[in-house]
Amino acid sequence: MVNFIIGPFIIWLPKIFLVAAFVLVLFLYALENFLGWKGKTIPPIFNRIYKLLPIILISFYVFYASIKTFAQYYVWSSGSFGKLLLPPYQDLSYFVFYSFGRFWLNAILAVGAAFVFYLFLKTLSRYRQGFFKDGEKEIGLISALLSGWPGVAVFIPLVFIITVVLAIIRLSIFKLRTTTLGLPFLLSAVIILLWGSKLVSFLNLSVLKI
Repeated sequence: MVNFIIGPFIIWLPKIFLVAAFVLVLFLYALENFLGWKGKTIPPIFNRIYKLLPIILISFYVFYASIKTFAQYYVWSSGSFGKLLLPPYQDLSYFVFYSFGRFWLNAILAVGAAFVFYLFLKTLSRYRQGFFKDGEKEIGLISALLSGWPGVAVFIPLVFIITVVLAIIRLSIFKLRTTTLGLPFLLSAVIILLWGSKLVSFLNLSVLKI
């Protein structure tokens, strides 16, 4: 069981969880827009889920960092060389600082960057309310959390690029002057989920990796 946790479980858990969370948000967004197009009332549970998902994602970051910390301790304690890096041969602070730098700092940066982006969206909504429908600021926060670190560093400019492209298409073809940000958030998130690592390397942002 322990070997499974420190092996396939650690590798596949974030991929499966983040994709599942994205599919849920995409489904809710598509259903919400379909109901709006039909003139139906949007159930209040939609906004509740949008507000709950960031908490779930943050909890996942904490859980995943904890699992990796446990796995690292187990691997070191199971090897003759690794034991030398743990008490009583080394002070516990060595392992704590190592784990913080390798596992927890990544989670802190991902969550911190996502909330800075969310605060920017809230500020933007005060001046450009037409950019957002109900729940879309939360979708932006969710999408940023799904992008992780350093993926969020590519996600944010990608949102604005996609928004400009969609705005041009909507204006030139459909003569619509406003473009909400829900779709750009989701398109950017799926791009990061699929090709985030390659984009980070292509843009020479690998220095941001923890």
